[in-house]
Amino acid sequence: VSPSPLACRAASSPASAWAEAACADLAPLAPAAAPSARPPPPAVEFAVCGMAVESPPQDRRIKRVTSEYVKSPKQKEWEDKIVSKEQQSTKEYFAKAEARGFAAGFKARIETALDEELEEWEVTEFKGDFVRKAILKVSVGNEEFIHLVAIRPTRADKWGVRWACKGQEDVLKEDDEDYESLPDEAKCGARVEDACTACSLM
Repeated sequence: VSPSPLACRAASSPASAWAEAACADLAPLAPAAAPSARPPPPAVEFAVCGMAVESPPQDRRIKRVTSEYVKSPKQKEWEDKIVSKEQQSTKEYFAKAEARGFAAGFKARIETALDEELEEWEVTEFKGDFVRKAILKVSVGNEEFIHLVAIRPTRADKWGVRWACKGQEDVLKEDDEDYESLPDEAKCGARVEDACTACSLM
């Protein structure tokens, strides 16, 4: 039978071996040392002109990220229409410039055929690709118009030109009974561009 702790503490001298062992087993265990709390990290300091300055606190605010503006389908459709109109306007501008340049090459021949100098020569309507076919309506003033039809089989061939004097209401078309061939030579044998105004046409 194991002795009580009180009997062990009351004993002033060593007892039997078994009593000492029992007292040793009944000795209270020493409490374990509590873990020490981790000290806070020291503040980072910077030396500025010999003085210790604490580092500024970090900005923990959430930064905004700029996002790309996304256009709505209607806005894209509207912008596409604007671009299409601009492209169409540019295409029409260059096409009209080409028609004006083409018509200008026949102005002298028309003036020779009419035996008069034309002060106005403005293309108001045109058709064709100006490579093998060109149909033009040219205003010459006083509500009078010249209709020109130029055709050639290939690029290497010369233009065959027919023309007629028309009014403002006359429709521009390729085949017209009023068309007549535009001569390219005068009776003197020179080309119309080089012929004198006194010469009559063939």
